Amino acid sequence: MTMDVRYNPVLGWMFIVLGGIGAVLQIWLLLLGTFTVFIIFSIFFLIVGFLSLRRTFFSVYPGGVTTYAMIGPAKRDFLVDDRQTLALEGGRLVLRMANGKRKSVANRAMSHPDDWKALVAAMGR
Repeated sequence: MTMDVRYNPVLGWMFIVLGGIGAVLQIWLLLLGTFTVFIIFSIFFLIVGFLSLRRTFFSVYPGGVTTYAMIGPAKRDFLVDDRQTLALEGGRLVLRMANGKRKSVANRAMSHPDDWKALVAAMGR
C-alpha cells in the first residue's frame, strides 16, 4: 500500500485568515504613517497557509513512513521491518517497536479528513 496524506485544510485556512487579517491591519497602519515589523509575521502566516494546502503531511509505503515538514525540505523516515509494525491507535499512526516502545508518527487532527479515512480503510480498521 502506497498512500500520501495531506495536511488538514483547516490549518491552512486558519493561517491564511490570520495572515490576511494581520496584513490588512499592517497596511492600514502604513497608511496612517506607522510601520511595524508584524508585517513579516503576516506574510509568513500567509506563506505557511498556502504551503500547507499543497504539501503532503506523510507518505505510507511498504517499507515505512516518511513525514514532511510544513515548510522546507526537511523530512523524517520511519522504517518498518519484520520486528516493527504500523498501527492506528486513538487517532494516531503509531510505529510499534520490538522492545514494546511506540513512536507516534502522525495524528488525525493534522491530517486531511478524507485522506485519513482512506488510510484507515487501507489498513483494514
